[in-house]
Amino acid sequence: MTGAFGQPWPQPAGVAGGFAAGAAPQPGPAGVAAGPVPGVPSTPPPAAGTPPPPGGGTRPVRLPTKVLCGLLGLFLLWIVCHFVVNVTVSGALDDAQALGHEDTSSIDDYPALRAWSEGLTVVGYLLSAPLVAAWLTWFWRVRTNAEALAPGRVRYPAGMAIGAWFIPVCCWWFPKQIINDVWRASSQDLDARAPSPFGGPQPVTGRTLTNAWWTLWVLFFTLRVFGQWGAWYQSPLYDAGSSVGGDLVLDLLGFPLGIVALMLVQRLGRRQRQALAAAGA
Repeated sequence: MTGAFGQPWPQPAGVAGGFAAGAAPQPGPAGVAAGPVPGVPSTPPPAAGTPPPPGGGTRPVRLPTKVLCGLLGLFLLWIVCHFVVNVTVSGALDDAQALGHEDTSSIDDYPALRAWSEGLTVVGYLLSAPLVAAWLTWFWRVRTNAEALAPGRVRYPAGMAIGAWFIPVCCWWFPKQIINDVWRASSQDLDARAPSPFGGPQPVTGRTLTNAWWTLWVLFFTLRVFGQWGAWYQSPLYDAGSSVGGDLVLDLLGFPLGIVALMLVQRLGRRQRQALAAAGA
């Protein structure tokens, strides 16, 4: 390499013959290949909008799922006992009316039936507190994990997984939207791996299960809150039958509700654990 007047340009040490010999190029001007620069990461930063890796914001769901399933099992057992007692009381009330009695206390086995009814009422209240707490804990955890699995694709903030149940009017559809998004986020990796008979990924939405659970819950909650009937043993004989009838309707709704809720919790908990494991969380 020579200059304009035939004199050779000075060359830095190590450049002459370096490229021909396959040596690594030295740092040079812009546009020239250079080696690593101290203090600058060799891996380029992630592109804008790239979701963060799951794991930092995830919560374990195995224990909350087991606790909630156990409490739902106790709820189903309570429903069965409550139904049997109400059927027995209903038959005793019919017999007393057929005999022309007017006092509720005149039915057969009145002390035992009242004791069973009062005892099951107390057990129901004692069971409802941990059941509600376990449900809200599980619901919040699966919502938090869904955000880590699919950032920005779950409606409402994570705190709404608890608050949505207590907001008037909104409580009739916000939780259903959240559970739909959680199911979708927890199943997206499984959907991609599931073969379809028509080619492509097999959609696994879980809409049938979530729709059944939400329909039964709305019916049960509406009748439980707005049903105007008291305890049968505190009502006149001609009104006691209506009170027992209302309790029987709640039992007939509560049992399938408990079954569907148990299926939903088990299936969604298992899918989310699989999705988190596949994502390395």
